[in-house]
Amino acid sequence: MSNIKSFFTTGGTIGGTAGALPVLLSGMLATSAIGSVYIWSVFILPLEKEFGWTRSDISFVFALAMVFFSLGIIFCGWLLSRFPINRVMLLGVFLLPGAYLASSFCSNVYAMYFIYGMIGGTGMGVVYNTILYTCNLWYLKDFGSISGTLQTCLGLSSLALGSLVAALIDMYGWRWALRIVFALSAAALVPAAFFMRQPPAELVKKELEQTDVAESAPDAGDLTWRQMVKTPAFMKFWLMRVFLLSCGIGMIGSAVPLAIELGQSPSRAVFAMGVLSFCNAIGRVALGMVWDKIGPRRTMVLNNSLFLLSFVLLCTATLYGFSFLVLPAFALAGFSYGGVTLIGVSFTRTFFGSKYFAANYGLSTTAMVAASFIGPYIMSRIKTSMGSYDAAFGVFLCFSAGGLLCALFTKKPKETFAAARK
Repeated sequence: MSNIKSFFTTGGTIGGTAGALPVLLSGMLATSAIGSVYIWSVFILPLEKEFGWTRSDISFVFALAMVFFSLGIIFCGWLLSRFPINRVMLLGVFLLPGAYLASSFCSNVYAMYFIYGMIGGTGMGVVYNTILYTCNLWYLKDFGSISGTLQTCLGLSSLALGSLVAALIDMYGWRWALRIVFALSAAALVPAAFFMRQPPAELVKKELEQTDVAESAPDAGDLTWRQMVKTPAFMKFWLMRVFLLSCGIGMIGSAVPLAIELGQSPSRAVFAMGVLSFCNAIGRVALGMVWDKIGPRRTMVLNNSLFLLSFVLLCTATLYGFSFLVLPAFALAGFSYGGVTLIGVSFTRTFFGSKYFAANYGLSTTAMVAASFIGPYIMSRIKTSMGSYDAAFGVFLCFSAGGLLCALFTKKPKETFAAARK
């Protein structure tokens, strides 16, 4: 908590309050706009009703959004090495709100795939990585707390928008709901285009010499992406993320209809999605603090164990009709999914350093590309073929167990660094 207090009172490790604080505040506002992508499940039933699209067709829109979110992060890493930060941010400002507006005119599922899924997902990735990279430069000593704060904004915005958009759909229909989301996201993103900028190069160099290896990654150092991918730690980390992100993305993409199937009313199903979103936000900052206290390996084991427990509860609810277990299960799943996202950022920086963070983190998100296909496919395929989501919980239970094994056998940063330098 002292770190959180310090970066608001001192304005970061570089530039003072006048330099760093506007970057952080505009970044928090812009990150909130990204959460709008996670509310896709509230559009599933209205689109089914109006167009007769299948559940798998509609779920694939969200899968594409997650895939291109990951690709957008990778693409952004390339852009940031060649263009000024504010120009890269402008691209995200154009793509993400523009996708919401254009999607509101769609009447064809393939157009929705391209606009909401591909363009919107890419814009989301560009905005997300630009903000993380920029705040990493301005807040070298407090990056763990900063990362958790930014990602909490993302999760909390999806909580607020979920209920708001559900109400807007009831009153005005899904098209106008998307247009209002366009206006809100544009209002949140435009200020960031003015404030996202590089700190003075000489100050960054000085701070890196004093802080980066000594404090941020004491046992590791800075590895290039070529060195990173050769380490066993990265391979286990990548596989663990595929397992857990498949579970989380599968749950989020079908949250509302899933809750209804488990015995919740439509209004309580939206509330359940809100619980999942809220705990997603809390998980990001809470696991960041836990990471600082107990270290990487124990944090990953804890997070995997909570995910495993959430699917034990869902399997129990399915087998015995215990609908009261739905909310606790959604809460644990949301918390753990938020933890996976936070761990992705913290692991990359702790194990491989911050010098090549944008490129390394972009490469690590290829796990989300795979998971974005696997999770929604399992949910929609099982629902289409069996008429319910029941079997999906058993599959995700096994995935969680696989992720736990990967976490248990991940070595410490010092051993990872030594292996990479051989």
